[in-house]
Amino acid sequence: MHTMVWASGHQLQGGKYIIEQVLGQGGFGITYKAKHLVLNNFVVIKTPNESLKHDPEYPNYIKRFIDEGQRLEQLSQNQHPNIVRIRDLFHEGGTYCLVMDFVRGDSLFTGVQQRGALPPKEALLYITQIGSALKIVHQAGLVHRDAHPGNIMIQQDGKAVLIDFGIAGETMPTTVSSKFFGNPGFAPHEQMRGDRKPYVDVYCLAASLYYAVTGKRPTESFNRKAYNMPLVPPIEHVPTISNQLNSAILKGMELEPENRPKTMQEWLELLVEEVTIWQKGRQLQNGKYTIEKEIAQGGFGITYLALDANKQRVVIKSLNETVQKRPDFAKLQQDFLNEAVKLAKCNHPHIVKVSEVFQEGILWCMAMEYIEGEHLADRVANTGVLRETEAVGYIQQIGEALTVVHNNALLHRDVKPANIIIDAKKQKAILIDFGIAREFIPSQTKLHTPYLSHCFAPIEQYQTLARRGAYTDVYALAATLYFLVTKKLPHPAVNRASGAVLEEPKSINSSLSNCVNKAILKGMELEPENRPQTMQEWLQLLRETPKQNSVQNKKYSARLSNTRINVNNGAIISFDYQIYLRRVLAFLLDGILCVFLAASIINEGGSSIYLFYDNLRKWITSNIYYSDIPSLFYIIIFFVSWLYFTLFESSSIQATPGKFIFNIVISDMKGKKVSFLQASWRFLLTFVFFDPQYKLFDTLEYQLYRLGLYLLSYYLIPSLFNKKRPLQDIISRTSVFIKKH
Repeated sequence: MHTMVWASGHQLQGGKYIIEQVLGQGGFGITYKAKHLVLNNFVVIKTPNESLKHDPEYPNYIKRFIDEGQRLEQLSQNQHPNIVRIRDLFHEGGTYCLVMDFVRGDSLFTGVQQRGALPPKEALLYITQIGSALKIVHQAGLVHRDAHPGNIMIQQDGKAVLIDFGIAGETMPTTVSSKFFGNPGFAPHEQMRGDRKPYVDVYCLAASLYYAVTGKRPTESFNRKAYNMPLVPPIEHVPTISNQLNSAILKGMELEPENRPKTMQEWLELLVEEVTIWQKGRQLQNGKYTIEKEIAQGGFGITYLALDANKQRVVIKSLNETVQKRPDFAKLQQDFLNEAVKLAKCNHPHIVKVSEVFQEGILWCMAMEYIEGEHLADRVANTGVLRETEAVGYIQQIGEALTVVHNNALLHRDVKPANIIIDAKKQKAILIDFGIAREFIPSQTKLHTPYLSHCFAPIEQYQTLARRGAYTDVYALAATLYFLVTKKLPHPAVNRASGAVLEEPKSINSSLSNCVNKAILKGMELEPENRPQTMQEWLQLLRETPKQNSVQNKKYSARLSNTRINVNNGAIISFDYQIYLRRVLAFLLDGILCVFLAASIINEGGSSIYLFYDNLRKWITSNIYYSDIPSLFYIIIFFVSWLYFTLFESSSIQATPGKFIFNIVISDMKGKKVSFLQASWRFLLTFVFFDPQYKLFDTLEYQLYRLGLYLLSYYLIPSLFNKKRPLQDIISRTSVFIKKH
């Protein structure tokens, strides 16, 4: 049957796309290269093959084509760097079209045709990237089923991209796709019967690796199955490849699916070979660098001291042994490369200079300047607590450096005293060890690797899926300052989240100024939204002079935020007994005003109020077991108190007369104005809490007693209504009061 193919110049979507050429045509569809006229860039458009239209299963195939296009588009929303991005799905003249990015580069097939068999390390670099991508595809319920070398594009930066999802299908048996067999040299025999299980892609990718390291096509699975033709082990073609690599390829290409690894993860683990650790005397870059010794090793990277060609000391940073053994090593390596290039652009006097980014074998490396000096961790260990001016000076230098890092859309993620070195010559702080620096996008949630330093890492760094931003490094830098001025490690954030209380730095070092004390606690707020959101915001807290701070404290000396004990972030704020005494007097005055106001309404309310009262009293005495109770008095107390406190608390004044007279201003616990609804909720909740028998209308003495309890709770235990752990808050208040008084 003749199949219509769009010619060059054909326009789609009203001129949005214009066809450039046909890239390929197979049993399932036609692939075009097209130009997006608005964005002025090239795309790939995939359409179903019209020859399938008379197939009875064609409607089902089209439905799957649309469903899979939508699923692939969802994959693109959390873009995996090794999966081609889906950009559009539309219907044009009876034909469905899937629009994808046009990936520049050569296919793995073309690369092997031009160069011959690839070095095993290079081939593994490409295949493990694609394996990582296929894991994501499988998690979405799809199987590529055609991951052969022609569908693996290699870009100039070494990144491999999986393209052409033309025969991808749900992982459940169907009949329509069994008529097409993918690329027979790289497809398992069970694909002929329509299998769509992850082990199909395991075979395809193992066969692609076979081709990459040998330069030869493997024996077709159909011939192996039907005619018992043998698969020549790759090591017989290339004797220099390792036995481990040879075994992994053969295991992935087992003829029967039950003998293969069932998941891509299982097969990728078979590919992990010996790690690269360099010893003294090892030369890199053809003798440009010579390794002297290993300096340090962390959760992500390994650092070497080396000599360059001029016998000058340099530092070489690469990925460590643990990371090299991970099945997603290729992706981590790509991340390391991308971030190393960005860090090289972070030019600041307090950031270690990256002089070169290079590849040695399979490993990417950073060459950085060597700084002669002492780590802040060692300085504190040797000399003790640093003077406030010295400590703040170093922290401000590092804060300015981190601002530059953040402006380049990076996070350091491992700020701590051991990663800050004091230059012996210039006596300035230098931020080093960007081994776990990561790219971030403000307000976006991403998947993160859990590398951290416990006492300096914020709570969000313990979560694999979490939003991160400049406030992540703010916490770490504030924790570093905490250590410098106290010589004590702060509680890990994960412990604080479980109830551990952070000791106030000023209680450890009494010479610490209130300004620095508050800045540390603010920067170490447990919840990210409660911290300064940028590094500059936090540094500004450190720049407040003691004089400015004292004036501000005098002006707002009675603010609740200065006297509360914040259990939500674990930090104990100072307990001021005089302020609490003023608050007791304030609630007594407010209580008296409420009672007098209610009595005035009763006495002067007139006959209409009395009639309302009389009818209500009769209803209450006939429907509720109370009798001979002056109900109106309590009803009015309730409503007057509600309006009295709620209106004041939600107004711009945010203070009742009692609080105003005694210089007490109470907003909500975060210093924000409360709404009328929020204030009402707090008021009503208090009535229920302090009236366990729900005796809303009882004796006058009980009612006044309960009103007093309400006022006490409203003023003295405000965190009961605003904090996540009110009981811990009360216990903390009590313990501090006993300790100090």
